Amino acid sequence: MNDAKAGVFSLLSAAIGKERVFFSTPETEARLPCVSFLELNNLPEPGDDGEYLSAVEIAVDVWGESSVEVAQMAQAADEALCAAGWTRAYATDIPPDEAHTVHKNMRYTNSI
Repeated sequence: MNDAKAGVFSLLSAAIGKERVFFSTPETEARLPCVSFLELNNLPEPGDDGEYLSAVEIAVDVWGESSVEVAQMAQAADEALCAAGWTRAYATDIPPDEAHTVHKNMRYTNSI
């Protein structure tokens, strides 16, 4: 199983700043806007001598106080991931929560 988390963290950190990138969910005290990510799936792609590649799917969530700042950060994350060979498979806006936090969910796939 090939692990993509460190690479994804590095890509997102370079695009939007290390202090704004979190694994799984943002910290309670996180400054908005910020990004969280997690691995959704990791399946083997067998080669002649066992596992050669892994088909990996990740979720990237962007959190903010306005749709404009969420869209800008989502665009930066998307550009960084796509430039590194990830393919965006899904993107949707999530209705704001009780605190009126704006949220966008995106999913990406790659063979690593």
